[in-house]
Amino acid sequence: MYKRWPVQSWVVLIERLVKLHLCEIVVIGGPKEGAILQEIAERSLFHDNVRFTISTFDELVAYTAACEVFIGLDSGPMNLAVCLGKRTLALFGPGDSYAWRPYGTNNRFIHYQEEFWCNPCFQRKCYFAEKNCMSNITVSDVETAVNQLLLLGERGNA
Repeated sequence: MYKRWPVQSWVVLIERLVKLHLCEIVVIGGPKEGAILQEIAERSLFHDNVRFTISTFDELVAYTAACEVFIGLDSGPMNLAVCLGKRTLALFGPGDSYAWRPYGTNNRFIHYQEEFWCNPCFQRKCYFAEKNCMSNITVSDVETAVNQLLLLGERGNA
């Protein structure tokens, strides 16, 4: 649970990206993430530009292969995006970003480990329930990194 970015942060990020880039966003989750996707969907203002889906592995691969920029957590889908050559932004909380970050010049990661003595964390429970390494990542941090990745794509297509 403490490896998740706050729902409200996802909602604000989606709204900002849709407004700024007039893009379509697909929010993908696994079978156990239905409630989180539903909560983000209910709070989201831009329903026409955002699709929420619980996907199978094959669908995850297809959606990821079709995306321009992948934004995700320290997870298997993030590694899949890197393997597919997608510009990838990974949000790291208690994981070991040095070992598991997305490598390559077309990728970014955000991790505020220096602010927490317990990082990299291998605990089952977070010591900092209110303000932790995941909630410390701001929407502006993510938006800035996404904009950098989008600029990389424009330069690559020029």
